[in-house]
Amino acid sequence: MTETDLSIIIPAKNESSELGEALDSIAHHMANHVHHEVIVVDNGSTDDTVAIAKSKGAKVISREKSTIAGLRNAGVEISHGNIILFMDADVRLTKKWGETISDVLKFLHENPRVITGSRCLVPEDDNLFLKYWFSRMTQKNSTYINSGHMITTRKLFDLVGGFTENMITGEDYNFGQKALLQGGIIIENNGLQTIHTGYPKTCSAFINRERWHGTEDFRTWKNICASREATIVLVHIILVVLSILIFSVRSPWSGIIFYFLTMPLFLSTLTIAKFGKPLRPSYLILTSFIFYLYIIGRSLSLFDRIRSRP
Repeated sequence: MTETDLSIIIPAKNESSELGEALDSIAHHMANHVHHEVIVVDNGSTDDTVAIAKSKGAKVISREKSTIAGLRNAGVEISHGNIILFMDADVRLTKKWGETISDVLKFLHENPRVITGSRCLVPEDDNLFLKYWFSRMTQKNSTYINSGHMITTRKLFDLVGGFTENMITGEDYNFGQKALLQGGIIIENNGLQTIHTGYPKTCSAFINRERWHGTEDFRTWKNICASREATIVLVHIILVVLSILIFSVRSPWSGIIFYFLTMPLFLSTLTIAKFGKPLRPSYLILTSFIFYLYIIGRSLSLFDRIRSRP
């Protein structure tokens, strides 16, 4: 498909443990007739990220102290393709992706106001978080395309003004909403199969991930009102405050009992609302536990916002 150029933009910071395999997956699975370029936008790495990128044939530019949205925009600025693939360093392309991409490029060439991509699959692993949270997330329908694996056209990218650079997280959802306002269409394509190897596998890593993802939820009152995640955090805070009041006014045990009776009900309701009714009670219990860690992470986002206010 000589008439179609594909630019692959990968933002990176200290990704030496991941980037090499990502670039290898591109080289291995990209259709031979697809002319493409790979651009790695480095955000001040102190490891071998830049050296690895260059050794694999990628173009490298440096943009220190930039948001991930800014990194992606910087990559597009020096790219030459009419079609752009945004990809994270911990994402792997698959054989099925390679078999699908030619048709996708042709479709985008004919329909330049489309955003496509797919939810990244989870590696085969019995890890608690991969099995009971992230693998179930891939089974849900999505209203946007995650920028860890997003494909669109330069025409649409320019039309919406790229990613909003002052956003720390949520820039992909925002990009999709801007595109819809310009007549864009979001189409998920499960044939574009990818694997995400960078999911957190420990409690602390999971909490920190959600803490970072929740940054935009509490940035403005408008964001708070529009965010379901912020609402969940605020409801939990209300339950905590009520528990403390009962603890103080009635008795310590009353407050403790109130909290530990209401929380399982709250968490199980959230879990069923998010993932549907589980097949086994063990799934409900374990996923509810992870949801509790999720709330902790998002709550820390709120506290970070409060502390950062002048």
